[in-house]
Parts: sequence; C-alpha cells; structure tokens
Amino acid sequence: MSHIGSFTAREVMGYVSEYGWHPDGVGKHPNYVHPDSDNKIQIPFHGKQTLKLQTVRSIFNQAGMLPVFRLMQKGVPWKQIRKKVPAIEKPQP
Repeated sequence: MSHIGSFTAREVMGYVSEYGWHPDGVGKHPNYVHPDSDNKIQIPFHGKQTLKLQTVRSIFNQAGMLPVFRLMQKGVPWKQIRKKVPAIEKPQP
C-alpha cells in the first residue's frame, strides 16, 4: 500500500524545516514551532533509529503537512512535492 520507506528523525526534521518549522530547544525529543501556529510538534530523536510510519504520519499531520505525507506515500519525489504543496496548511490546535 505504501511506497514510503523508513525515515530517521533527522530526515523528518529536514522536511518540516523546509516548511517553516524551526527547533525550539534541544534534546532527545526537540520541539519544533512555526511562526504562523501556536502548535508545537515533537520529533523523537534516537540517533540513526528509524521512526515508525504512524509516528511520521502523526508528525506530518501535526505540522499541517498531511498532503505532503500522502504524496510521499504515492512515491512522488520530494522536488515535485515542494512544487505541488508550496505552503503548509494551518495546523489544527
């Protein structure tokens, strides 16, 4: 069903950073904030361990990037995704 492989926390941090989220602290589970949102998202960071697909989906959903996740599931390359989904949706509180 899914074309998505596995993601490390570092990869997920890179994806959310490209959509305007930035770190608000350090540690094993850094919080990320967005200037247009009151939400904070937390990304579990445990070295090079991969995150569960449901965890990645949840992070993308909290970041208002669920359309990005769905395109990734279909195997759309990242560069095309950035063109199709140029901005994040307003995250839900």
